[in-house]
Amino acid sequence: MNTLRNSARRVGAVLAAALLCVTACPAFAATTTARFSNDYTSDAIYLWSADPATLLDSVSFGGAASAWTASTLTPTHLAMTGPLLAPAAGRFDVTFSYTPPASSGAASVSFEWAEVLWAGGVPTIQGAGTLALYGRSTWRASGSFSHTADIAALATPLPPSVVLFAGAIAGMIVVRRRPAKAY
Repeated sequence: MNTLRNSARRVGAVLAAALLCVTACPAFAATTTARFSNDYTSDAIYLWSADPATLLDSVSFGGAASAWTASTLTPTHLAMTGPLLAPAAGRFDVTFSYTPPASSGAASVSFEWAEVLWAGGVPTIQGAGTLALYGRSTWRASGSFSHTADIAALATPLPPSVVLFAGAIAGMIVVRRRPAKAY
């Protein structure tokens, strides 16, 4: 009977220690820098992290994209914009922090991406998909993309007040240029 009680106490102590470690021990976070290049003629590239725990830390540009800039729209959404790039002319290094998965067969992190060409204030998606990182260096691509509506929402239509204001200014110019009538 004492042996059974001692075994139960040991199991209880092990379970309590495991529970304490799960709640108190921080999850291991990894940081990776990945290099990408544009595949299409574009002047904007957008990245969305599928996991809210993945943080887009920084971006650096090279090649023809050296004049580009990056802005974080949300902690999981990065916008990179700049002068028009020909296919494969620019490169960008993205550094991100993430928590590796418990299963070795699962993706460590995945991003949805879109290369966009802005023409006349209207965004045209040139290419889009999903990139998933397996381990620390193996990337796999797929064609799935769910942010088409997000890109369409980025387009800023010309407000009607600008059209009215431009019409008023044009009218004032026309009235001012008319010669004064002699009485």
